Amino acid sequence: MEVIPYGISVKRGSKIKLYPIGDIHAGVKHCEEHKIKELVQEIQRDKEAYWIGVGDYADYIAPTDPRWDSKVIANWVDADNIAEDQTSWLEHLLKPIRSKCMGLCFGNHEETIRLRLSCNVHKNLCESLNVPSLGYSGFVKLTTNRSGKERSIIICVTHGAGSAATKGARINRLKEFMANFDADIYIHGHLHDIITNTSVSLGLDRNNNIKQRVRVGAMSGSWLTAYTQSVPASYAEKKMLPPNVVGCPSFIITPEEKILQVIGL
Repeated sequence: MEVIPYGISVKRGSKIKLYPIGDIHAGVKHCEEHKIKELVQEIQRDKEAYWIGVGDYADYIAPTDPRWDSKVIANWVDADNIAEDQTSWLEHLLKPIRSKCMGLCFGNHEETIRLRLSCNVHKNLCESLNVPSLGYSGFVKLTTNRSGKERSIIICVTHGAGSAATKGARINRLKEFMANFDADIYIHGHLHDIITNTSVSLGLDRNNNIKQRVRVGAMSGSWLTAYTQSVPASYAEKKMLPPNVVGCPSFIITPEEKILQVIGL
């Protein structure tokens, strides 16, 4: 777990839009490449848009892995050069928005290829993009500055874990994650779903007035379709997991009033 400070200068009325990008699984035919490219272009255009990486950016499954299936590999991937080809594709995709990246988590797919093939694709991607690593999970301390006045927002992010197959199990996992760490914004990946949660608690300010504290969290979605026509079955189809929405949520931050919102698709 790592802690990354990240500062942004803002103007009056600014609204920061934060996108969690993870579970792209680039390099297999089930990846909706055109949709993630559209989001990257949107982040590049929007001056107030930023992003955090949530892991599993490429599929990184090699022939030594029991999950290997040569029929699902994307046409642009050389089966003799999987890690390098998929990482190169990600570098080309993400370089236009690397200056807007708060940090990158790694996921179980990056970790598996590191352990099986001694290939640290996460380290290579972070160095290529010149962005900090958040580890498997971490905190970002986002500090906004307007005319010398600073406000801080704590973001807790993890690639996540588990095999929750139902909406109820997934929302419970998100709520448990939010209960175990002290932050303002929570991002959980891995489960290929977009689920949002807003938590409100009451406390006292320094003048003994009752105030609300709002915390928001989300499962960060995926760019991999569970069921794809005319393509060999994905692991999700083989397990008969529910169909998933492709994309990611967004967090809207109004720094002046510390207003936090989370928006699904």
